[in-house]
Amino acid sequence: MPHSKSFDDPLTLVVNDFIRESLKFRYSLENLRSFHSLDSVPNHTLLAVHHFLIHRLFPEWEERCRQDAYFEQLQQLLNNAMRLAPLTAVALKSLFRFGRNLPKAVNIGKLFIKTFEATRSLEKAMTEALVKRRETHNSESMDASVTQAMLDVGRERFLLYVDDIVALMELLNERSLLQTSLSVLTDIVGAMEIRRDAYSTTEIEGGNYAIRTISEGIALFDTLSPEMVHSLLSTIPKVETAWFDRATGT
Repeated sequence: MPHSKSFDDPLTLVVNDFIRESLKFRYSLENLRSFHSLDSVPNHTLLAVHHFLIHRLFPEWEERCRQDAYFEQLQQLLNNAMRLAPLTAVALKSLFRFGRNLPKAVNIGKLFIKTFEATRSLEKAMTEALVKRRETHNSESMDASVTQAMLDVGRERFLLYVDDIVALMELLNERSLLQTSLSVLTDIVGAMEIRRDAYSTTEIEGGNYAIRTISEGIALFDTLSPEMVHSLLSTIPKVETAWFDRATGT
């Protein structure tokens, strides 16, 4: 497995499990159906959102560490002009295909990865709070420590995470530009596979992983009307804050 910074603190695993389990609950079909603003959104879309959050945004630990390594290397590659030099022909091909939309499409593809990773900020803040908690309360149960860590992080910090989730979903709704980004990335990865002397297996696998992730994200909104998209995006903060208030007793 490629190295990932996720391994840096073992308590991150505890927090990751906590967040995943809480996501499973609050994005379960039963819980989402308790929000009447989602009445117009079909079951299959709500189930797809649940699947995307659990299996892509906060996957199981081994997959998560692999994902971190893939995205980190892919960002380094996309931001390194010298490393991209062997792909000049692909860039020219994409410029011909997509014209003036190409720079914006490339930037939105990079933003997708950055926004995807930004949602992890809550995990980092909770891990830091949990480390401090265990230093002074190492005899209490881990469940109690994690709950207290959430309280220590606080509602204001949690709301920043909610903003990141909404920003990611809004980005996924930019289907036309993301589709262009996906096409460009597919061209790039195809060229990388031909030039295996210049690119590592991890970089190529990371590109393919990003293609699958973006494709799944785009599919979330493919069949929704603008009204349904608005209902979904405007309800996410309600789902998140309702869970936080219940979990922390606030």
